Amino acid sequence: MVRSSARRWSLACGMSGIGVVLALAGCGSAQPDPAQPDGPESGPGVTEPAPGFSMGALDGVALPDGWRYESFGGAEVGVPDTWGYGVSGAPWCTRSKDDQPYVGRPGAVVAIGCASGAGGADPATELATGGTFVWFDRTQPGAEPATGAAEPAPGAAPEAASDPDQPVSSDDSVSSSSGGSSISGATGGGSSGNPGSGVAPAQPGPSSTGDRITLTVDDVRIVIQAEAKLRDQIAATVRSTTGTNGLDSNLCPSAHEISTTPSHRPDGRQARAKTLGQHPASRISVCKYALDQPMASAAKDALIASRTLTGRDAAAAAEAIYAARSGGGPNEPASCAKDHRYGDEAIVLTVQAGSSAWPVVLRYSGCDAHGFDDGTTVRALTKDNLARILTGATEVRSYNGELSGLVPLPKAN
Repeated sequence: MVRSSARRWSLACGMSGIGVVLALAGCGSAQPDPAQPDGPESGPGVTEPAPGFSMGALDGVALPDGWRYESFGGAEVGVPDTWGYGVSGAPWCTRSKDDQPYVGRPGAVVAIGCASGAGGADPATELATGGTFVWFDRTQPGAEPATGAAEPAPGAAPEAASDPDQPVSSDDSVSSSSGGSSISGATGGGSSGNPGSGVAPAQPGPSSTGDRITLTVDDVRIVIQAEAKLRDQIAATVRSTTGTNGLDSNLCPSAHEISTTPSHRPDGRQARAKTLGQHPASRISVCKYALDQPMASAAKDALIASRTLTGRDAAAAAEAIYAARSGGGPNEPASCAKDHRYGDEAIVLTVQAGSSAWPVVLRYSGCDAHGFDDGTTVRALTKDNLARILTGATEVRSYNGELSGLVPLPKAN
C-alpha cells in the first residue's frame, strides 16, 4: 500500500517502515549468504508461561526440533521453521491457493469485503479457504494499526532533544515491563476489523471457531489457525515475556526507551568499534519496536518482532555495518513532516563479540536521520548492511523512495 509521502514505497499487504536500534560487537571477515541467518536461540532471562494458562502450556516446555519462537509485544509463540511471514487480518478471498503457513503481524492489507460461506459460516476460519497461520494483533488501541488497518495509526510522544546528527552522550539503559501477566482464551470468530478477516475483539474464556483459536497475553491477541494437532502444539508454546527480566528467546526486551523517545541515541562511551578487528561478532539480537507518533503512543510493550544472527552471519553483518561511510543517509527530509522524520518503527540489535557488547541505532523508517548510529558515528545504509538485518521476522514492506534498491524485498509467502 502507498503511504502518504509522495515518495513512500510500499509492497502489497505490507507493514509500515521501520527505524531500528542495534547493539553490535565484534566483527570478522567471513562472508556468508546474508539471506538466511542462523535460527533463534534460547537464552538466559526467558520468562516462563504465566500461571493459569488454560491451553496446556507447561513451565519449561521446549520447542520441538525444527521450530522457532516468534515475539510480539509481551508474548511469544513457537511455530515450525518452515513458516514464512505475512500480515495479520489479510482477507481470506485474496489468498492464493498455494500460500504457505505464515506468521502475521499488523500491517496494511487490501480493503475488500469477502462473501460469507454457506449457512452463515465464516470461510476465514476454515483451513481450506482461510489458510494456516498465527496472527499477532493488539487488543487495545495504540500507535500500531489494528488488524486489517490499511495505514498505521498516528502516534503521540514528544521528541527528545537529542538528535542522530549531533554527537550526544546518553544512558542507553533498556526499560522492560515487569509484573504479573495473564494468558487466556478468547473468542475467535466474527469479522470486526478488516472485512473477511474473521478477527473479533478479545473476550475472556477459552473458545474456538472453525479451525482457529484465539488467545490473549496481556494486550496481545494471538490467533492460531491450523489443523487440530498442530494448533494444540502451537498453543502450548504461548508464553508471556513481561516477567522479571522482560526478555524473549532472542534476548529482546519487550519495551525499549526508543519507543517513547524516537530521537534516542546510544551512549557512545559503550561503543567498542576497536574490538571488531580483534574478535568477530558472535551474536546479534535484532529487536524491532514501534515508535510513538504525534497523535498516538506506541504500546507499553512495543516489541514488534525479533530474531538472532549468530556465527558467520553475525560477523558479516557487523563488518558490513562498520564498512559503510560515516555521515549516515541517504535522506530526503523534504518528503515528510519534521515530526515524522524518524518514521514509526525501530529495531534493536544486541551484538556480542568476545566479552563486549554495545548498542547501535539503525534508522530508515522515516525520511531523515537514516543510518547506523553507535553513539559516536552515524554510518550510511547500504544494500549489503541492510540485507543482513531486514529479512525474516524483521523484513520491511514499506519505505521511502530514497531507499529504493537498498532495502531487500520480502520473500513471497
